[in-house]
Amino acid sequence: MTADQARADAKEAERRLRAHGELPPLFGVPMTVKDLGETAGVRTTYGCTAFAENVPEGDAIGWALLKEQGVILLGKTTTPEFGLRGVTESAPAATSRPRSRRET
Repeated sequence: MTADQARADAKEAERRLRAHGELPPLFGVPMTVKDLGETAGVRTTYGCTAFAENVPEGDAIGWALLKEQGVILLGKTTTPEFGLRGVTESAPAATSRPRSRRET
């Protein structure tokens, strides 16, 4: 979860909105991203315990482009190790609060 950064980004978005300037197409849209791509300053594990403490300095190109368009990161979602399985079963961070424990 990137709650502090999301709040800061939302405050900046509110400031920009009040300034009545031109806004990007995805301005203020909140979203989460899979833990497979680098997000500057946010832990990125790729679902692997070997990367449990990895905090990249830069953003992956896809996330960088989304940020340019105004998206606000709420957090990262769990992923299977390196995204190699069709179901999510992540070693560093298990899925929490599933809709049904039988389905997780």
